[in-house]
Amino acid sequence: MSKILAGLIVTILFFACQNSYGQDFPFSGRINSDNINLRSGPNTNYESLDSLSKNTKVKVVAEKFGWYKIAPPKSTAYFISADYVKKSSPGEGIITGDNVNIRAKPGLSATIIGSLKQGVKIEIKNVHGGWYEIYAPENSVYAWVFKKFITYDPPAQEEIPPKEEKQLQVSITKLRAKAANSPIASGKIKPMGIFFRRKGSHKLMINDETAYYLKGDKKALNRFAGYRVNLYGKIDPDTANGGIPVIEVERIEPVQ
Repeated sequence: MSKILAGLIVTILFFACQNSYGQDFPFSGRINSDNINLRSGPNTNYESLDSLSKNTKVKVVAEKFGWYKIAPPKSTAYFISADYVKKSSPGEGIITGDNVNIRAKPGLSATIIGSLKQGVKIEIKNVHGGWYEIYAPENSVYAWVFKKFITYDPPAQEEIPPKEEKQLQVSITKLRAKAANSPIASGKIKPMGIFFRRKGSHKLMINDETAYYLKGDKKALNRFAGYRVNLYGKIDPDTANGGIPVIEVERIEPVQ
């Protein structure tokens, strides 16, 4: 396989995993019109399972042929053969077969939209001859809605309660105060040669290597030359992204 073809396949797979809103599947959406058909497959030839009202929240898991595959509302009813259900109590039953088909309508000609394993408990809504109308367990079935009727519903930003927000602000203030009282660096001060003084008058050595150039009160820096110190101040932003950074020294504290 050529590199060009391989790259094309990767690109197609990437976009196939995204929807028209640029969101990865699954995502949350809302029905944007009233009386929208929920169907058993991705076109209008499939059975209508339910009618969804405007602002109904849905979970979209895939897209095919311009239709979104969704996890249907719990209220949507489906059908299963009574031959594979043992009633355990009024309105409830247990699946007795393995991989028993869930269908869109009562009858073997109806679309298969899922299956249930042996031992799964189901809620029975009604009886239609030899078929039970059931509420399917979560994640056992999916249905389809024409995608223009679903609008992406971004997750709501969680609001911080006033009490917690106040506590957060207090914590931030304390952290800032602690940072202001913490040294920016520790090491041994050494004077720099005349040639290098355009960067700073001194340098800070850490493990016998130049870690920072220093700018500030030269008399104070000379006074502590050769000593191990804690330095307080800030990094010159123009030197923070490359080479040896420069500390604008505001206070020097000898290390005891």
